[in-house]
Amino acid sequence: MTITTIEELRRDVPELYRAVINRGVIIERRRVLAHLNIARYYHSMYESIAEIEAGTIINEPYPYLKLHDFYCAIEDARCD
Repeated sequence: MTITTIEELRRDVPELYRAVINRGVIIERRRVLAHLNIARYYHSMYESIAEIEAGTIINEPYPYLKLHDFYCAIEDARCD
C-alpha cells in the first residue's frame, strides 16, 4: 500500500493519521508555551506573540536556553 496524500492516510490508516495530528498538536503547544513562559520573565509578550505568529522554531538541543538568550537580548536593548 502506498499512501501519497493526507486524505489517503486519513481514509486508509485513521489510527496513524490521528497519532500524527496529535503529535503535531503537542509539538505546537510546547513551542507556543516555551515562547510565552520565557517572554513573561523578560516582559516581552509583544515580541513573543510576533515570534509565535511567525512560526519561529528553535532547532537547538536546548531551545529554552536559546529563547532565554533571545528575550534577554530584547530586554537589554530596551534598557539601553
